[in-house]
Amino acid sequence: MKFSNYQEFKKYIWNNYQPISQELISEDYNYKSGTNWAKLSAPRFFRALQTISSVSNAKSFIDVGTYPGSFSRLIKLCLGDSETKIYACGMVKDNEFEENLAKENLIFFNCNLDPDIKTPIDVHEGIPLSDNSVDCIVLMEVIEHLYSLKTIMLEAFRVLKPNGICYVTTNNISDRLGLLRIICNNSTNLDEDIIQTSIWSDYQNTWRGHVRFYSLKQLSDVGVMAGFKIEKQDYFQNYEDPDIHNKKNSMFNFLRNILNGDGSRPPIRLKIYFKSIWYLGIKSLSKSYDSHLEIVYRKPFDQL
Repeated sequence: MKFSNYQEFKKYIWNNYQPISQELISEDYNYKSGTNWAKLSAPRFFRALQTISSVSNAKSFIDVGTYPGSFSRLIKLCLGDSETKIYACGMVKDNEFEENLAKENLIFFNCNLDPDIKTPIDVHEGIPLSDNSVDCIVLMEVIEHLYSLKTIMLEAFRVLKPNGICYVTTNNISDRLGLLRIICNNSTNLDEDIIQTSIWSDYQNTWRGHVRFYSLKQLSDVGVMAGFKIEKQDYFQNYEDPDIHNKKNSMFNFLRNILNGDGSRPPIRLKIYFKSIWYLGIKSLSKSYDSHLEIVYRKPFDQL
């Protein structure tokens, strides 16, 4: 891993990282000018890179659901060398995106990971790589969009080399914010925006909404059923780096900056903590109620 701590990583992203056009984020979202996906997701990306480097010396990767390409490019920067092969795949209709990745020797495949669901474009079904061909598969924020967890887990197992790892992050079904929406608003722990969920999305939209969330136990059980061993599992709070946000001018700026931190830890949301204690009890402040799950699967040596 090239960077030993988050602040070193962040300094590079802010000062030296050159995003491709697809990574740039519209100013309509009230972020600072020049915000890109690498800046926005820097805390989550750093965590993923650290975890992967701690459990694997992989020389070949496939980043599934890669668009807009930030993490594939960071794998090359932080974990790669001249011999590393990096593939990426997803359901993207953007020739310029594929060309931008190709300029950096990152190979992109269009593919459909839900073969039973219609797609707006004619693409390969499943991961388009041969059996036992890569050391590491990355599935960050992907499986919550898929209808068949079984399909993708079996595909990941097929493509991985023996002793290879599959790195997964996804939403936690017990996320305290989701539970508070259920209790306080009679809503759902899925996206509040109906258009962004499977409730109203259709096959014409390549950006599939959230289908369902999982527990850590479910993900562990499904991985074992697919043939994997569980290498690591954890909960974490997903958050954006605070420096991408436009600062509000108020007398509370000093306190707000302390609570938000520098990006190396989740921001402290006092209102959410108080509501959690009130409605869910003190236990809801534990990590098991954080927003996301992280799990590392390993394919055993004897699986050929």
